[in-house]
Amino acid sequence: MLPAICDLLESTVRTFGMRAFIYHDPIATECFSRGFSSAMSGMEAWSPQLTNGSQNGDPLVHLFTKRVIGDFTRVPEGSRKPLNYKDAVSKHQVCGAYLHLKAELQSRCPEKEWKAVVDEIDEAFFQQYLDVDLQMVLQQYIPPGDVNAIGAFRLDRFILGFAMTEHLFQQLT
Repeated sequence: MLPAICDLLESTVRTFGMRAFIYHDPIATECFSRGFSSAMSGMEAWSPQLTNGSQNGDPLVHLFTKRVIGDFTRVPEGSRKPLNYKDAVSKHQVCGAYLHLKAELQSRCPEKEWKAVVDEIDEAFFQQYLDVDLQMVLQQYIPPGDVNAIGAFRLDRFILGFAMTEHLFQQLT
């Protein structure tokens, strides 16, 4: 396990307790470790995007850890459940798909519009709004996937949305 990831998980376990936060199976199957891949049968083409890297700054394992902790802390205390292997794999898959498709979108989006929407996209991801679309892309497409299959990623929405926002802002000032 990468040291930075180990520290994050250790801190979370100290705060919430092991029994409350995570079952042993995601740790035993090394979901947070170098080389772990969540590419299941039918997703082999996505294997590079769904495999943890070997470097300490690997974006997939960091995003996955941040998402796991964030999902846990966003749920009201009485409704929280520990992370099991099945849910860990699903979260890992959407994290890998998200990183890949976000990079695809960024390469297509004008820089000015990208800076304006990246926080909105990230927030939608961390609120789990994109999970169903991301899983669908993994199951129905091969890389590079289809950015337009993610409703929140549609370029026309961003470009028209920001033109509309600027127009309304100019009217109000």
